[in-house]
Amino acid sequence: MWNKIVFVLILLLLSANAHGEEQKGKFVLVPKDGRVPFQATCFDDLATAILISDKELREQQYSLELERQTALLKTECDKRVELDKISADAERDKLLVQLSSKQEQIDVLNKKLSKIERTDIPALIVAGVLGGIIVGGGTAIGINMAVNKQQ
Repeated sequence: MWNKIVFVLILLLLSANAHGEEQKGKFVLVPKDGRVPFQATCFDDLATAILISDKELREQQYSLELERQTALLKTECDKRVELDKISADAERDKLLVQLSSKQEQIDVLNKKLSKIERTDIPALIVAGVLGGIIVGGGTAIGINMAVNKQQ
């Protein structure tokens, strides 16, 4: 994109230098069969008009080409921006669908967890009491046997 703009600008700068706009030449109207005080190339009125109009025509052509290239690049950039917006919108919509799906799953799991009744709590209490009795009894028997051996 920028390469095209730079190319057109360089082309404009080089074309201006090629026509000798930096070097100011001498211009003298010479009558027919007249002499000039320097080496010169003479043009008649038609040739001079063609040179002047040709320069103006080229300037207009370069200006129009620059405008055309600029408009073309702007159109390309606008199209890319629009495509990027469409892509971003599609990705956002996809992520929103995924997010809502995950939220629904979380809600379903929370409802299931809230409905679960702990029916095993009495069994755990009984097992804990029995385990305590067995451990306590075993400990008492072990202590009793140790004391009896020492005596």
